[in-house]
Amino acid sequence: MKKNKFVSNGAVLAMGMFAAITSSKITNLGKFNITKLLTNTSPDYYIGIGVGNDTNAALETQTGLLGDETSFKDGNVSNFSSTNNSYIAQWNSTFVFADLTTHIFREVVVCENASNNTGVSLLRGVYDAVTLGASDSLALTVQISVDEQV
Repeated sequence: MKKNKFVSNGAVLAMGMFAAITSSKITNLGKFNITKLLTNTSPDYYIGIGVGNDTNAALETQTGLLGDETSFKDGNVSNFSSTNNSYIAQWNSTFVFADLTTHIFREVVVCENASNNTGVSLLRGVYDAVTLGASDSLALTVQISVDEQV
């Protein structure tokens, strides 16, 4: 298993792999859905993780994976507070060799669920290619940290 952490957009995002993160963004649609969740006006929530093979930089205007190869799984979700009074939402899942035809992983999203494909994503991250061999797996952990800023 491979691991790495990165910071972007004022949110802490952690992805379990050894690869340089090249870009990440919380999507505009994700921000909008967060406001709806906070005001109890939305049934939308995020429990899935998707991976793909696209290399385009993450933009706030994107709504999901851009690759021509994608795979989605329901993630293990949790939330907790850290010792520095940050509140963290976390998703994790493990992907394997057969999840992408070329076995090359370059992008990740947190999405509503494993069956919604690319349409409704909270965030998208792009990283240097991770190529899996037949017996390899890629454990992904994505975190968003909410900190009070005055």
